[in-house]
Amino acid sequence: MSAQKVLHEITPLTSEDCLFIRINDKDKFNFPVHHHVEYELNFVENCEGCRRVIGDSVEVCGKYDLVFVGSNLEHMWETPDGLPLRPMHEITVQFSPALIGNELLQTQHFASIRALFKRAERGVAFDQSAIIRVYAAIKDLAEAKPGFYRFVRLLELLHTLSEESHFHILSSEQFARISDTPESKRIGKVIRFIEEHFREDISLPQMAEMINVSPTTFSKFFVRHTHLSFTDYVLNKRIGYASRQLVYSSDTIAEICYDSGFNTLSNFNRLFRARKGCTPSQFRASYQKTLDFRTKDNGQWTMDNGQSSIVTE
Repeated sequence: MSAQKVLHEITPLTSEDCLFIRINDKDKFNFPVHHHVEYELNFVENCEGCRRVIGDSVEVCGKYDLVFVGSNLEHMWETPDGLPLRPMHEITVQFSPALIGNELLQTQHFASIRALFKRAERGVAFDQSAIIRVYAAIKDLAEAKPGFYRFVRLLELLHTLSEESHFHILSSEQFARISDTPESKRIGKVIRFIEEHFREDISLPQMAEMINVSPTTFSKFFVRHTHLSFTDYVLNKRIGYASRQLVYSSDTIAEICYDSGFNTLSNFNRLFRARKGCTPSQFRASYQKTLDFRTKDNGQWTMDNGQSSIVTE
């Protein structure tokens, strides 16, 4: 397998735009996996059985799907072969990461939206119950008069979503290339070391010695700060790194196994399946399908409704 390229979308947004809204009525998805600088809020109605790929997360959609995707995070929706076609309604909202100035975003009034933007770096999928609660607000945003009123509707929707508790995070940190070192000096030192050495043989006693505490104390300390055991944290890093290598490198699965810090191929396969619900080879084959497209229009893809947004390699 050769290394793959994810397409980069050039959205219709200009420096003079606040946001861009695209409304599509379709019976299937046919846009390849891609990324773009802009944040994206994507709502789809009547999409049950379709597949959503966000980073290294692959999920089957329900009747409604609502996802908030951060800057440059790979994503796509697709209609699996054999799924009966049905009329779907899609509303896509794209806006610059600078839409809300950083100075304003750092204020206490925007604390919940700031947290929502942080979650979006890995992709956020809202549960069906949450989607039903904001259904009218999404429609109001799409139908609002362009300009100031549409901007206000977007802020209201983002605020509502930021206070919603029925959601789940999609992509792993390592695949999304997120590094979030805590402010605490001691835990920050440990996290930085793990970020740099997770592919090596590192142990809990070694980390405990690094900050001069007993292994038992370190274990409790680490869980308190990360909400994960040391073993699970390192394993998540290794699985996320392996996932990205499976997608973007031409290395064999055995090479990726050892390069990611696993000692045996059987152990790698078992742990990967436990985390991802499929084997490394199945994950690679599944993602390969999302990248296996035919170029058209000299390598450029136009959106379904013919608008100016394109994707280039």
